[in-house]
Amino acid sequence: LVLAGIAVFWAGQSAPAAQLGSISSGEAMSLEICSDCHVVSDKQVRVDLVGLPSFREVANNPEKTEFWLRTFLRTPHFEMPNFVFTDEQLDDLVAYIGSLKEE
Repeated sequence: LVLAGIAVFWAGQSAPAAQLGSISSGEAMSLEICSDCHVVSDKQVRVDLVGLPSFREVANNPEKTEFWLRTFLRTPHFEMPNFVFTDEQLDDLVAYIGSLKEE
């Protein structure tokens, strides 16, 4: 039993993690609700507020981990509207922002 448990553990460690969320849905949602203030896509022409980080900058900031992003998007902030995202919407946004990370 112990060897079987170890084998299952190691098999799980080497398997690639499944991606949560839809990148295309996250992009569509971010263009709809986030693009007034943030540059969320290379397709975007302009934003109303200047000086806020682009989604690409967030994705490439090593301090902005997936955990940080999920926590930030679930916590009310005075500098940002209080959006309430479903788990699926949050997964989509995180997947999209993560897709902007440069290798």
